[in-house]
Amino acid sequence: MVGSNRALTVAAALLAVVGMTAPATATEVLVLNSEEVLANSAAGTHIRERLEAIGGEMETELEELGAPLQERWQALQERTADMTPEELQEAPEILEEGRELQTEIQGLSAREQIFARELVATRVQALRPVREALDTVLEAIVEERGADILIERSSVIFASDDANITSLVIERLDAEISEVDVERVRIPLEESEGDDSDE
Repeated sequence: MVGSNRALTVAAALLAVVGMTAPATATEVLVLNSEEVLANSAAGTHIRERLEAIGGEMETELEELGAPLQERWQALQERTADMTPEELQEAPEILEEGRELQTEIQGLSAREQIFARELVATRVQALRPVREALDTVLEAIVEERGADILIERSSVIFASDDANITSLVIERLDAEISEVDVERVRIPLEESEGDDSDE
């Protein structure tokens, strides 16, 4: 019985030691909603507003380019509405005009696709300094908290308020950067055509 009691005492001591050292080896996990940071930070809001303005400018450009083409197309349709296929074949100037218009309309569609790519490229360029500042902020917070892991919020089912550092990151990021230059990136039409041919 004495041996058994001594064994229990040793086991209890070992458990106590393990219990004391467990917190020191615990993993500190932080959670961040990066989409919320980019959407609600001062710099992110500024970029979004500028992109909306640039997108509006693009729409205006497309409307200005498309309006005369639309008018010419409608006029051609009216001129040929009562013509038979045979009569059209005997009017090569009308057929040529139709082909030219179709080519110009296709060019307008290609330009619309270029504008969409320009908007994406403009966003990427504008966010570059924001992401650099964000990296600095995150490194500081991770060091302060002694964290081992930083996880994106979308990958987590539940996170406590203490683990979620999104609000803190927005606050720190706003102190670092609030506005950036948002310059429209322009892609030449020739470059786009070259990309298409490569594919």
